[in-house]
Amino acid sequence: MRTALVFALFVVYLVFLVPALPLCALLGLREPLISVGRGLEDESLADFARRRLGAEALDVLVGPMLAGIYAGDPEKMSIKSTFP
Repeated sequence: MRTALVFALFVVYLVFLVPALPLCALLGLREPLISVGRGLEDESLADFARRRLGAEALDVLVGPMLAGIYAGDPEKMSIKSTFP
């Protein structure tokens, strides 16, 4: 129950305080319904973000954040290497 409340507050934050990302926030509502993964195969950080959050979130949030942290292209970085 607490997780749902925190998630709802996060969505409200994205919708009202980050006006460039309303679609991204709405796509976040489907997060609990998305499958966990595709098995043992490795995927890029960009593929993971696109699958879980959508292409807009990758371009606006995830891409710049990962470029700042890892100084690399999310399309070329492995999810297993960066988030063990």
